[in-house]
Amino acid sequence: MLSEIDYNLSFRTLEVRELENSVLLKVRNFKKYFPVKGGLFSKVVGYIKAVDRVSFDIKRGETLGLVGESGCGKTTLGMCILRLIEPTSGEVIFCNRNITKLKQREIIEIYKDIQIIFQDPYDSLNPRMKIGEIVGEPLLIHKLVKNKTEKEAKVMRLLEEVGLDSTYMGNYIHQLSGGQRQRISIARALAVSPRFIICDEPTSALDVSIQAQIINLLEDLKDQLSLTYLFISHDLSLVKYLSERIAVMYLGKIVEIGDSEKVCSSAKHPYTKALLSSVPIPDPSLKREYIPLTEETPSPINIPSGCRFHTRCPYVKERCRNFEPELREIEKGWFVACHFI
Repeated sequence: MLSEIDYNLSFRTLEVRELENSVLLKVRNFKKYFPVKGGLFSKVVGYIKAVDRVSFDIKRGETLGLVGESGCGKTTLGMCILRLIEPTSGEVIFCNRNITKLKQREIIEIYKDIQIIFQDPYDSLNPRMKIGEIVGEPLLIHKLVKNKTEKEAKVMRLLEEVGLDSTYMGNYIHQLSGGQRQRISIARALAVSPRFIICDEPTSALDVSIQAQIINLLEDLKDQLSLTYLFISHDLSLVKYLSERIAVMYLGKIVEIGDSEKVCSSAKHPYTKALLSSVPIPDPSLKREYIPLTEETPSPINIPSGCRFHTRCPYVKERCRNFEPELREIEKGWFVACHFI
């Protein structure tokens, strides 16, 4: 296993480059362990290591795509960055402020700069509130409007920005389609003029045609409002389209991170290769090696020793079973956690 010191040293190059690039968000050595209790007295018998020593940077104005199978810890990471779930340890530095050290009142203030768009808008929006109230609520919480007239005018502008109009203000969520609901979620996130938005699989609950509309909307808003995104998804082809860089996550750890085009055209980690090989190709005449993942994903309660992917890796060797690989830089800005890269 890597020591804490060794793990931090693997990111020394990233720290130096902060002098050259404008980094908006830094995540360092981040962990979230959920205790597992059992027995007569409900003692802690183990931990679910949902996020385990994760580190990365996001530059101003870029989109970082975070991909991986269900249960790998993507959503937990996003929720912990916002302190919607309290992290176990580590740091999240946003605009030179350590979010993990902020008090509750200070966290509410930081929500003016950081917002989240959830996967299912029907679950994340209050069904008892009208659309105008939902979109306008953040304006009232953060005292960004002086009166009702100003609030309504701002809500109307927000609805227009996401492709809706003022006629929706008096509607309820159940009266809208899935795509319209997600547009409302986006409008609510934009209400406080944030700089950074976490998009937690915002299109996975939508039809394919509606997905394209929402993705194009997010792209347009990013350019118009100079937004920065952490885009969480299990769809590698979608993330490639949206993101400047991709981080691939497996069982709570990032195993590969780098430029989207490079990662998708010549992936280095066996897990990334397996994910790419499962993406459908529109042209049936093109041939591509399919890399099957025969074994089930191990339980995060009982993570394998050494490389946690070794139980499913087609290239596994003895070293993989006994030693955890370090996330190493193989090219400028391209990091891979594999012994044989």
